[in-house]
Amino acid sequence: MQGINWNEMEGKFVKIPVGVPTRLKLSRWRQQDKFKYDTGDKAGQLRFGLTFDVLEENGTKYEGSEIKELTLTAMKACAKFRPIIEKAEAQGKAYIMVSILKAGQGKSTVYEVNELSERFADDSTPSAE
Repeated sequence: MQGINWNEMEGKFVKIPVGVPTRLKLSRWRQQDKFKYDTGDKAGQLRFGLTFDVLEENGTKYEGSEIKELTLTAMKACAKFRPIIEKAEAQGKAYIMVSILKAGQGKSTVYEVNELSERFADDSTPSAE
């Protein structure tokens, strides 16, 4: 049996660390329904989430096959993206820039999501608009 290359697999996805603001340039947002609850009353039922292509992470740009993905299944976190995505779609933008701060773990995880201004695209200091 062939082993799993965990490093290669983890390299395709962005993980948001606890307590550290992460600045992202995101595109190709889409709803996903391929996730299943693992435990509890909803075990085995589908749950929804948002998936984004990550074009840039804290100043590191990704192109072609290097592009990473960010997937969120926490509905409160997904809801914070709604006004940002709706604004981008209304303006015909193909990407959004955000700063995400994650606090807590497990069911008590909270996400703070702030849209970033274009003028901060090349600045290393996140700044909420």
